[in-house]
Amino acid sequence: MVNYVVQPGDTLWRIARQFGVPPEAIARENNLLDPNLVFPGQILVIPTAGVPPAPKAPGPSPPLPMPPVVPPPGLRIYVVQPGDTLAEIAARYGVSVEAIARANNIANPDLIYAGQILVIPVAAPPVPPVPPVTPPPPPITPPPI
Repeated sequence: MVNYVVQPGDTLWRIARQFGVPPEAIARENNLLDPNLVFPGQILVIPTAGVPPAPKAPGPSPPLPMPPVVPPPGLRIYVVQPGDTLAEIAARYGVSVEAIARANNIANPDLIYAGQILVIPVAAPPVPPVPPVTPPPPPITPPPI
């Protein structure tokens, strides 16, 4: 048995081919209800039974690193960590679960995955009040002599 961390773009079929095992065996070993649904960051147990991984077919070179994402004002970027829930993330940033779900087109707020990039709407910091303008005191004129 081998542990494998699902990478962006992976499919169960591609992982199975890489390790030379049937996709059904991986799905069964990991109790996957939907074998078409794997997520980056998910750890799968690969039942290799002594079979070495199949050599990778030559393919395109790895993608170049992405430049850092700079969110527009009023938004933050958050990468979901293993064990995170939308409720915990919302509490951490002081926003509602609904606001995060709406900003990310998440239909089911109970379904997020490690590695998912979320846009977090954050409230703008309060603008300090402008102090009232007080007119200067009238000039003091000396009494006539």
